[in-house]
Amino acid sequence: MLTDIEAVKDNAGLMAIKFLMHYGVKEIYLAGFDGYSHDVKENYGDSQMAFITRNAVLDAMNNGMSAIMKQYSKHINIIFLTEEKHVRI
Repeated sequence: MLTDIEAVKDNAGLMAIKFLMHYGVKEIYLAGFDGYSHDVKENYGDSQMAFITRNAVLDAMNNGMSAIMKQYSKHINIIFLTEEKHVRI
């Protein structure tokens, strides 16, 4: 399990960062890792991939991703290539 934060315990992006940290990567560049908008059309490049969920769930995912990213940023330099919208470190 990645974390005990329920909303992001299986987040693939966070798992990838944890994997890279485990192997000693010191810096990572992220693009499009900006969290989830309440407007589901903004969340995916292909609208068929969008899932409908409550805003509270999206907020919990964003908050969980931000919390984990803050922890990770103590061990690895995280650089956002795209604007941080809903996830912040």
